[in-house]
Amino acid sequence: IPVPRWVEYGVGSLLQGTIADLFGTTTTVQDLAKQDQYVKPLQRFRKRIAYANAFSTDFQVPTTTGAFLSTSSSYPHKVVERRNIDDSTTTSSSSSSSSSSPSSPIVLTVETEPSDIPKEARETADLSLFLDSMGWTKVFCDVRESIPLPAIPLPFFSEQREIPKDQRTFRSQELVPLLTSFGTKWSIPFGHTVMVANSKSPGYAEFNARGRPVMDRLAHDMIHDILRLSKVTCDDSV
Repeated sequence: IPVPRWVEYGVGSLLQGTIADLFGTTTTVQDLAKQDQYVKPLQRFRKRIAYANAFSTDFQVPTTTGAFLSTSSSYPHKVVERRNIDDSTTTSSSSSSSSSSPSSPIVLTVETEPSDIPKEARETADLSLFLDSMGWTKVFCDVRESIPLPAIPLPFFSEQREIPKDQRTFRSQELVPLLTSFGTKWSIPFGHTVMVANSKSPGYAEFNARGRPVMDRLAHDMIHDILRLSKVTCDDSV
């Protein structure tokens, strides 16, 4: 449930420090996203990946924050099929599966292509637009069935938006309603700790055990990318 902006300003002013940064009453977030001393190191990476929980299951890092989506941004996001992510050495059955496989917690994977935003335009550019222009892979996860707490039926929220299977490109603003809707049930928003499979204690490990496939997927993709980029580097040096 969105908090009124005046409440954010009041709480941020009262508590100061990190809370003020979180609620955007300071320029810290804007500085991190736009100043060269922070942006250039991020741009040096060959690939940038953001994992985000979909369907409003994450209280700590909501979908639009984790994947920096914006209702005012039309930046294109190209759908990436699972077969284009999997290692070419995998079996044909696994490499032909899509990112929205029924057995997978990953419901959608998209990429933004890098583009140049003039330095003088950074101060007025939407933060979402500026970050997208770096080029990102965004992975959206559905952990509703993995949260070990019962979901609460919401009969007045009867619409569950379906992600169009044949659409190959989405604008940022199109993804917001598709990936933030509740559907007919409200899942208690413990998705963040589940998605990262937090296991700092035996109790946490048991509670978050169903999130391990997400981290397994991340590990698989990271190793695949490292091997692929290493091969490209070796080929270029020959």
